Amino acid sequence: MGQEGVVPVPSEREYLLHLRHTERGREETTSIVMVKGKRVIQRIENAASRQATFSKRRNGLVKKAFELSVLCDAEVALIILSSRGKLHQFSSSSMIETIKRYRAHSREDAGSTSMEHDIEL
Repeated sequence: MGQEGVVPVPSEREYLLHLRHTERGREETTSIVMVKGKRVIQRIENAASRQATFSKRRNGLVKKAFELSVLCDAEVALIILSSRGKLHQFSSSSMIETIKRYRAHSREDAGSTSMEHDIEL
């Protein structure tokens, strides 16, 4: 007990220990950096938690899409369909025009066999 310099490490976290050597001799300083834990991606069983997570992540996606369109002058279209069938969308310009441009580019790909060609406007 009472060991100085010993940092307790919670079992649920991973830590990296970084050693920095000074240019004068072998003096060492240590710093502990916490690495974010990985979350297992699977369906959320609780309906209220699932809806709250959907709403937060949807808003995050829309924010990132907007930022990408502004920062990089990109034409961005985002379509999200919820499990309840509700449509959520974002477009930096006209959604219809963006989809038309997308379809035109898709047709240029000779080997494209995806369902984009089945989309009717």
